[in-house]
Amino acid sequence: MNRVICGVDVSKDWLDAHIRPSGTFERFRNDATGIGALADLCRAENVELVVMEASGGYERTAFLLLWELGSPARLPIRAMCAECWHPNAHRPRA
Repeated sequence: MNRVICGVDVSKDWLDAHIRPSGTFERFRNDATGIGALADLCRAENVELVVMEASGGYERTAFLLLWELGSPARLPIRAMCAECWHPNAHRPRA
């Protein structure tokens, strides 16, 4: 069974969402209204997880609001724990 995942490309002004396996693509403003519309789309498409890139902090509001609106979201490990990640290793520093 395929999981339904939404990948989001994040920029200062926009959130570009692509849902797999359906292939649905939509662009949303990177503000509370746009994030709410993204959450609505994710519910309508039965998205199990929203995965987004770290983009210099532009992803933070979307990440938090999606969780508050019931759409589980994830960032890459490096974004979640950048200060404990060694750039030349594939594992966190102790």
